[in-house]
Amino acid sequence: MKRSVNHAQRNRLILAEARALFSKFGYSEVTLHQLARHCGLSRTVIYHYYHSKREVFDEVISSIAVEIGAEFRAFVESHPELTVTAKLLQFTGQVLDIMRGNIGLLSAITEYLIKQQRNGENVQRRVRRHTVMLRRTLVDLVREGVDSGEFQNVSCNMVGDVLFQLLEAIALEAVVMQTANYERIRHNIDLVLYCLKTPFQE
Repeated sequence: MKRSVNHAQRNRLILAEARALFSKFGYSEVTLHQLARHCGLSRTVIYHYYHSKREVFDEVISSIAVEIGAEFRAFVESHPELTVTAKLLQFTGQVLDIMRGNIGLLSAITEYLIKQQRNGENVQRRVRRHTVMLRRTLVDLVREGVDSGEFQNVSCNMVGDVLFQLLEAIALEAVVMQTANYERIRHNIDLVLYCLKTPFQE
């Protein structure tokens, strides 16, 4: 009798093993054969889910964004009393914690983007596609703060971009300088949120 396969569970296994391998060895050094061996599967089975290493890598990055979003929504639903400021601090804190715990993966992403850029690909578009959820959440939270009167009437897109750029800067600092100052970034985010609530003085 043919054994039933739990495809969702198998796909989670593939992505978890891929994430660990990319984090440890970088993008270029990982192969689908290596991934299959770590999953205890044949390469043919891996090809049933993903047609290339690049496709696996893209899905690993997307799954992290989904993970952040799901964790944040669950936290907000269980804490209905949160102010918008508290929500923004929670969300940006989650992202910073993910970065701090995944420096190897951040390095692999940087390596991957440099490789694609050298091949003539529009890297900016690819980055935007993978970070759209992060950007949208930041903008939506700022808009919630403006609508509720907690924040001043500001350009939500502009403030969302400022917060995103702070997170982007710490990611680059962590990979290139390897001396990321997470507390400084948290302080800068606090400062942005303080300015949103406090009228600027001439």
